[in-house]
Amino acid sequence: MSPCNFYTSQLRALILVSAFLTHGCGGGGGSGGSGDSPPPPPPEPMADVTLSLAEGVTELDEWQDSTSVEVTVTLSQAVNGEVRVTLGSSGSATLGGDFDLSETQVLVAQGDTSATSLITPIRDFEEEEDETISVEIASVAGNGQAGTSNSVSLSLIDQGGLFVGAKENIYARLYALFSDPLIYENRIEFYAVVLNVGAVPTSETVMFFRVSTRKNLRNFVLGESSVVPSIMPGYSVRLPFNVPLSSLPGQRPYYALISVSPAEEEAPDARARQDFAGVAINSSGRAQVTCPDFERNTSPGTEDPLKDAQWSLENTGQAAYAANAGVEGEDLGMTDTLSGGPTGAGVKVAVADTGLEICHPDLEANIEAGASFNFNRAYWSGASSTDPFLPSVYGDHGTSVAGIIAAESDNGIGGRGVAPSALLRGYNFLSAVDSNAGYFGSLGGSDSQPNSTDVDIFNMSFGVFGGEYNSSSDEITLFKEGVRDLRSGRGALYVKAGGNGFGRCSSMQRIDEVLVGEEDEDGDGIAEPIYETFDINNEIGCVSTGSDPSNNLPYIVSVGAFSANGERSSYSSAGSGLWISAPAGEYGAEFPAQVTTDQMGSEQGYDALFDGLVNGRGIRSGDSENPHGDYISTFNGTSASAPNASGAIALLLEAQPELTWRDVKYILARTARRIHPDIPELKIGFGGAATVLRHAWITNAAGYHFHNWYGFGAIAVDEAVELARSHTPDSLGTFSDGRHVFESAESADIPDHSGAGVTQTLNVSGIDAGLEVEAVQLHIEVTHPFTNDLGVYLISPSGTESLLNPPFNEVLTGDEDLDWTLLSNAFYGESPSGDWTLKVIDAAAGDEGTLDSWKLTFYLGDIPPRE
Repeated sequence: MSPCNFYTSQLRALILVSAFLTHGCGGGGGSGGSGDSPPPPPPEPMADVTLSLAEGVTELDEWQDSTSVEVTVTLSQAVNGEVRVTLGSSGSATLGGDFDLSETQVLVAQGDTSATSLITPIRDFEEEEDETISVEIASVAGNGQAGTSNSVSLSLIDQGGLFVGAKENIYARLYALFSDPLIYENRIEFYAVVLNVGAVPTSETVMFFRVSTRKNLRNFVLGESSVVPSIMPGYSVRLPFNVPLSSLPGQRPYYALISVSPAEEEAPDARARQDFAGVAINSSGRAQVTCPDFERNTSPGTEDPLKDAQWSLENTGQAAYAANAGVEGEDLGMTDTLSGGPTGAGVKVAVADTGLEICHPDLEANIEAGASFNFNRAYWSGASSTDPFLPSVYGDHGTSVAGIIAAESDNGIGGRGVAPSALLRGYNFLSAVDSNAGYFGSLGGSDSQPNSTDVDIFNMSFGVFGGEYNSSSDEITLFKEGVRDLRSGRGALYVKAGGNGFGRCSSMQRIDEVLVGEEDEDGDGIAEPIYETFDINNEIGCVSTGSDPSNNLPYIVSVGAFSANGERSSYSSAGSGLWISAPAGEYGAEFPAQVTTDQMGSEQGYDALFDGLVNGRGIRSGDSENPHGDYISTFNGTSASAPNASGAIALLLEAQPELTWRDVKYILARTARRIHPDIPELKIGFGGAATVLRHAWITNAAGYHFHNWYGFGAIAVDEAVELARSHTPDSLGTFSDGRHVFESAESADIPDHSGAGVTQTLNVSGIDAGLEVEAVQLHIEVTHPFTNDLGVYLISPSGTESLLNPPFNEVLTGDEDLDWTLLSNAFYGESPSGDWTLKVIDAAAGDEGTLDSWKLTFYLGDIPPRE
């Protein structure tokens, strides 16, 4: 068949005629057309490209949580090659301001006939009319062309100005707290401290003080009241109450309550917290100030009865005495370590806390003889300098912390610690009358009474109420010398609770109350109010980790908390200064908390206040696994996540004793598990622009994952131990300890109520190649009448964005101006060189201010990228 006869059998007549006219057909021209070009291939078919939404979708609610609508790009037929569809928008709602498209370039792969993009509303604080979202085909590349259905539309329903701004909800907020008493031979002198942690002065209030032999404090043997004057924000008053021991009948614990109530019926002052205290009276009629000699039977080599409830060690989906079970696998990731070690042998851990029961049967085997210290030895009659026993009967925080770290394993009682062979000592600085001396003496700043210079790990399960505070020069020196000089120059590990302020807002409404304590025959108890925070703070938090100044120091391992369900514990503060997260749980009633050691005895400990839990859940004194009341299942807070981390670090130091403090931080960051991986980004629009108030997980330019809820993620013990054994100690280069400082003194206005905010750049240069970021400190100075409005962001030359201070940070409510140092760990391993960008936004209308100056301080080393 000739070429002409072959092609005339095809359907594409026009193409054939063109080929015929160009090249000729049939004979002539010599030897069979050997010089002719081959005919072109037939063209590929063109597919019609159309857009569609799911059937019945006509509107989208701008404040509906996690709601997105799919736009489906459909080809009328499959074609060779990919088809790339560019989407545009029209309508009254603007792309990037009112809504986002997950993909504006939608790729339909070869062989496929459809692909999708997501329309996601951007919330805003504006009250405006409903708007229209229109998405349309702007262009098509490849073998496709826009079809007749080339756009889709839906309504964006406005929900008004849902955010109740801090300016409309400024409250005084009172905390009534017991400081630890002075104990004399014949009397106890309690001190009640009333703090105003709100934003405006309090009105005059009344404080009530009651002493009872019953836990519900109904039938009290002593009682009095005092008038508390007006208290300015951030200030406190301290009032004494004397209890003569001769006035107390019998020999049993006594319980005390202080509470405050408004002298005027004003809602702000009603937001007050009451506190409880109690002292055990011994057989001599005096306060018990040394560890009691209770008889307990242990059975070495016998499995611990509470171990199966310790979900933080191995989460099998157990409920741990709560109503609901956890999620299997959400734990410390130490399955191999539990069976094969290490166990923390020889590693010294100091519990800097309220106290420590050194005679507790599940702790005493691991107590370093003579190493603990009682800072109140001169203030408590009969106390011992090496016994940090806490006379309070409402629980010893330090004893519960110590059990998480190093409760003895396989002794037939209680549970076991993360590092059950670590050496424990207690420093009771949190209950010290001279707390300042106790602070420095407990954290490596003393070589006698106590000698804290030989400690490997300091567990710091404490924090401050928070505010625009900076660490003192003495505190900075304490930690700097601790990581430089202790552990024979390898550096001590300072492991600190990240904070429990996520839901601690004054901008709250009272929604209910809960009965706390033993319900008596009249049905009475102590009613604690339940408050609910407003709107956006539920998603970004009330108080950030940066509100506690030591979390802004690069020498600290700041620890967040996660639950048995594998998500941030509801109270755990978020912030760029977090390093790692560890198990802590919820409150132990509905969802599991930590099972750990409590003060010994059924009349003492946290169960003396709660007596189990109000709803009947929680391990109780007298249960078969807790016959004497020496354990609880309700311990939580980042106070619990920190000792889980301290125990994990003790395992690393046994596995490789030569690790430096920087090696340990690197190993934790390198091996951390990206927990809760699907956290969505939260973007809010205001003032005509949108900004991110909560990031999704980021991966920085060095490959490290980071999130303000979790730091680098959840501790993964087995992987960390494996890396510790293979890691070359002290291989991260020389630590550049804040020597590289870059400053901008250029003043700029901060636009009021603007998501775009103000940005400035600072060029960082002159740093030796091979030095990477270990941490970055930002010092910022702002003149502004209401700094609670402000959000502060830092963007690295590699494009990594870190939120250092979220807007509506509770501790800045009513605050004027900023002179604040904040820290971010999000840039770990990145190069410091290039342009760094600072962005400051003002999220609430009504106040204008200026960015006066800012500077960056870099802490650098040779940090390997995360592969």
